[in-house]
Amino acid sequence: MLSGRYRLLETIGSGGMGQVWRARDEDLGRLVALKLFAPPDDIEAGERQELLRRFRREARAVAALSSPYVVTVHDHGTDDGTGPEVPYLVMELVGGASLQEVLRREVRAPVEQALEWARQTALGLAAAHAAGIVHRDIKPGNIMVTPGDPGAVKILDFGIAAFLEGAEAATRLTRTGTLPIGSVLYMAPERFRQEPGDGRIDLYALGCVLHELLVGRPPFNGPAAGVMYNHLHDTPVRPSRARAEVPTSVDELIAALMAKRAEDRPTDAAAVAALLDGILEEMRTPVAGSPTPARTVSARTASAQAAAPAPVPAPAPAPAPAVVPAPDTRKSAPVVPPGPRFPRRRKLLVGALALACAATGISVSAALSGGEQGPGRPRPTFEIAVAGLGADADTGVVERALHDYAGPLPLKAVSVPYAGRLSTREFTRRHPNVVALIGTAAGAPGLMDGTAAVRTCQDRTGLPASGADPADAVEQFGAYLEDVRHAERVLAPAGPGLEPLAERFAGSGGSGHAYATYTTPPHALGDGALRRLLTDARPDVVHLADRPDRTGDITALRRAGFRGTIALAPDHHDDCARAAAPRHEGEAVPEGVLRFRTVSSGAFGKGECTQDAAWCARVRPLLTRPGALEEYEATQAVVAAFRAGAVHDTGAAEAREHIAAALPDARINGLQGDYTRASLGRGTTRPVWVEQRAAGSWKTLGTVAGLTRD
Repeated sequence: MLSGRYRLLETIGSGGMGQVWRARDEDLGRLVALKLFAPPDDIEAGERQELLRRFRREARAVAALSSPYVVTVHDHGTDDGTGPEVPYLVMELVGGASLQEVLRREVRAPVEQALEWARQTALGLAAAHAAGIVHRDIKPGNIMVTPGDPGAVKILDFGIAAFLEGAEAATRLTRTGTLPIGSVLYMAPERFRQEPGDGRIDLYALGCVLHELLVGRPPFNGPAAGVMYNHLHDTPVRPSRARAEVPTSVDELIAALMAKRAEDRPTDAAAVAALLDGILEEMRTPVAGSPTPARTVSARTASAQAAAPAPVPAPAPAPAPAVVPAPDTRKSAPVVPPGPRFPRRRKLLVGALALACAATGISVSAALSGGEQGPGRPRPTFEIAVAGLGADADTGVVERALHDYAGPLPLKAVSVPYAGRLSTREFTRRHPNVVALIGTAAGAPGLMDGTAAVRTCQDRTGLPASGADPADAVEQFGAYLEDVRHAERVLAPAGPGLEPLAERFAGSGGSGHAYATYTTPPHALGDGALRRLLTDARPDVVHLADRPDRTGDITALRRAGFRGTIALAPDHHDDCARAAAPRHEGEAVPEGVLRFRTVSSGAFGKGECTQDAAWCARVRPLLTRPGALEEYEATQAVVAAFRAGAVHDTGAAEAREHIAAALPDARINGLQGDYTRASLGRGTTRPVWVEQRAAGSWKTLGTVAGLTRD
């Protein structure tokens, strides 16, 4: 019992500075949330008293806040018990779930619901900022969604970050300098610079939270030091790139909220709420001639419902309900969740669609499910498109991978040659059930944006792709040239991307090592200029980009008297399809020229299959052409994402969302490892194949890893 009034019942949360308890206010007979703080033990008596004064000041300020979007503070005090005074804060006990729990369960939120939650959060921040209170730790875990339909948000822990900063400042550890109190994933750049900051640090954090609600992950991820650097220097990916239905106005708002300089952000939280209100109103306004949209949550309705007294929560918090998004009439039809989860809202949507459906002869159930399923209909079969930039769209390998890994899942392969020529509208019209793309055209700009896509070659787009990461591939080129060919002096084209090669030869410290560059291709230099270049550089190896004009470069080098090794490597600045395209055996390439591939070139060489024997036996017969291994493993990744995304009886549009959200975390048992953006360049070494021209054809020597190991 605290202060003879509050009976502690059970802990419902804890942190480095104390615990949160479910408690009973015996005077008023109500359940409350009571946060107990534990000031550091290593502070002096005077510092402790100053800390308690700070706590009381912050508590009084927060208790004066009046907003339906801020958790109410009922009381505060200290309890001395038998030892030092322990400060506590008594708040309303909010049922429901935090946005962190919602994201953990749903991965991401419907677009309109995410914007509505952000709008309500901005209104809560506006009330606090008007009272001179800055939260300093806005994050999904500090934003609760209350029970009800729809649930309103309530911001937790106002004033606590400021108090904790005071507590940390009182410890000997922090006097030597540490990160500020808060969550690094959502922290504004000025906080890392130890600047005081104002309400705009909360707006930056709100931009991060909204990004995560829409995309399913924070703007920046990774170790704390790397994330700090990202916040200070990098621009996050626009949400619309990960999710096509996100309006560009939302991209622009998040970019403004996350501006590096506070003065470049919106002026205040009320302005942000007004901007979000305008975006929501635009999304909910039908275009001329369209059916009346389904009932949605207006700002006024949400405010009224959130202002109503919250019910007394059950001991176990109830999950926050998701809200069916209103149709985005500017872009595409809404994604409608399966009927059993939202029966009342489904009835409303049925009513809204009935008139339009009657005029077209389409059943309401077909309209709701995208025309693919309904009560009593068989489970839909989804398609994985083998999307080629050219005619490279054979489905045989993908079909075999589905046979090996998909089991009873409703997936099949479909061939889409020359996919890069199709608009998203035309692609969807021809293949409405496609839920993922694999191939050289997968992820091409404007092609099914927002759909899970795995390219079967690697370039510098940053898209999930198979093949070695460009920087890692260059590192492997250098390792082979130095360790196997014993090269010491390299002549390579100038420009970005070859830094690992330059560091290996120019910075290795070897007595004979040297690295030189050229800016004009050899075939474009005169014979005299090329001879002078070769005389000055004295290279053992000349590196050429493996492009259509490389035959002229090779001929010019040989004519100029160069008799060393010529090494062709993929040009990752060019279209990655070139790396996967088969070469004609009759092409005019001299004997002895080397070629590196970041895409499999055919059958495994001796010792190249490092997986278990059963896996190698399944895959070996498939490797009859370049890129086949990448297609097989990309299919494994999509199947893993399909399972992780819990795609069951749903339409293709929702299935696409689930798979796209799950793909970044897909893990597979394959030769080349994971296919996620996060894994690229982070210690994952994928195969790079070495070929040599001999007897008029390309002969595979093996992988760099295998050849350097031997």
